[in-house]
Amino acid sequence: MSERGGKVTIQSVDRAFTILEVLADSSAELPLGVIATQTGLSASTCHHLLSTMSRRGYVAQNPADRKYTLGAAARKLGRPNPAQLNLGQLADPVMRAIHGQTQETVVLAVLHGSELTMVSSLESPHAIRAGYGWGELSDAAHATAAGKAILAWLPEAKTTALVRDKGLTRFTGCTIDSADRLIESLRLVRRHDLATERDEFVEGLTSAAVAIRTEDGAVLGSLGCCLPTMRATDERLRAVQELLGSGARAIARSHAQSG
Repeated sequence: MSERGGKVTIQSVDRAFTILEVLADSSAELPLGVIATQTGLSASTCHHLLSTMSRRGYVAQNPADRKYTLGAAARKLGRPNPAQLNLGQLADPVMRAIHGQTQETVVLAVLHGSELTMVSSLESPHAIRAGYGWGELSDAAHATAAGKAILAWLPEAKTTALVRDKGLTRFTGCTIDSADRLIESLRLVRRHDLATERDEFVEGLTSAAVAIRTEDGAVLGSLGCCLPTMRATDERLRAVQELLGSGARAIARSHAQSG
């Protein structure tokens, strides 16, 4: 094990991902020696890791010249999740309607494992606009309205496990950085059926989001709106909340009908 950026990492896993990244960035098959050089690893270490990943299908070796490339299992990871694609298609008309009425950035997000992922986004046409594209989203479920809208309706054990896995990265001075504060924040989300954040993820960014939930309470994702804090008046946020609430319900109905 090693420590990187204050977090403990597994060296062999880190090295395996480095090899996968080198193979993904190459437009051609690579021999063992080139992979070792580009990763900074010894040929022996590379060979052992490549053999392991080959058995799992994440790396493929051409028997003719012994060169390596990404395997089918690795390529499969890069394909869009069919369920998420379907959600994006169902949400598109709703998102466009909200985008047209607010003229602000509208986003659709899901929690994929422990990572917050943006499925689709419609950017504001304003010269001064805001959006989650300003920062890395995968570790920001606790710091964004889109993430908190989802977390609020998950089983507590799952939320606890996510916090343990991801931690509570402090993006700004306003970011929630303790489990107790997060739990209280999520309680308020459930009470008001709305998640908000102001300058928690990126200074100058305010966002609001509502969970998209099925009739039995399962969370499909969240529908959100991002706007510059300078335009995020209470009156504007109330109007946005109404649009997001009705939009999330419409998406949930479409999802039920499509099933």
